[in-house]
Amino acid sequence: MVRTKEPRRPPPAGLFSLSRRSARRLALFRAAFALRWSNSRKSVSGFPSGIASKQRDRAVRRFRETVKRSIAFREDQMTLRLGLTMLALVALAGQAQAFEISSPSVADGKWNAKYLGDKAGCGGKSVSIALAWKDPPAGTKSYALTMFDTDANGGKGFWHWLAWNIPASAKGLGEGAGAEGGKHMPKGSVLGKGGVGRAGYFGPCPPPGSGQHHYVFTLYALGDKTLRVPDNPLPDMVSVAAKSSALGEATVTYTFGR
Repeated sequence: MVRTKEPRRPPPAGLFSLSRRSARRLALFRAAFALRWSNSRKSVSGFPSGIASKQRDRAVRRFRETVKRSIAFREDQMTLRLGLTMLALVALAGQAQAFEISSPSVADGKWNAKYLGDKAGCGGKSVSIALAWKDPPAGTKSYALTMFDTDANGGKGFWHWLAWNIPASAKGLGEGAGAEGGKHMPKGSVLGKGGVGRAGYFGPCPPPGSGQHHYVFTLYALGDKTLRVPDNPLPDMVSVAAKSSALGEATVTYTFGR
């Protein structure tokens, strides 16, 4: 009996038909993918399982530290930006409502003779200049006022005017309000003794040839209705007490010389 070799049948036609070479390639691909998938499941934190345990742990720690530093850096940047924003808002608010004091009576180097001192050689009448102020701090219940010549007595200074317990309702002082006796001051105000030893305003009286003197007017906004000072306090005591309890202060300086 003679066996005849049957002809090779072609693979059925279809969408998924593969040649032997293609089938072999597919099988190799599947095997490689399965091996890679198996190894990846055995890895820890994304590091191949072939890395030694200590090296892997060290790498993980480095990674975590890097992440922490990155987060901390971003938080610092956010904090800095927030701080700068707050400072800008505070500055704008301060500019919008600045506590200010000024005088319509005088200007630098220009004082009417009546505002000058009334002692011999001063040439004036010690009529106190008018003052006006605005935008005091919230919670202000009274004011304290000082006038100080920073250039007198060889730079030691001289007190020309001290007043305190000025009510919070006051928006300024009229011309002549600082006269001795305080009759023209707001009700409840107290006048203190300055460098000439009397209560009330004493005008500028710089020695001839001593140059321009700086007269600093300082208004303290206080949180109490009365300033805590003893009877007949020294000028420095009034200044220190006012400054230590002030909610805010406004200053203006005018010059005068002969």
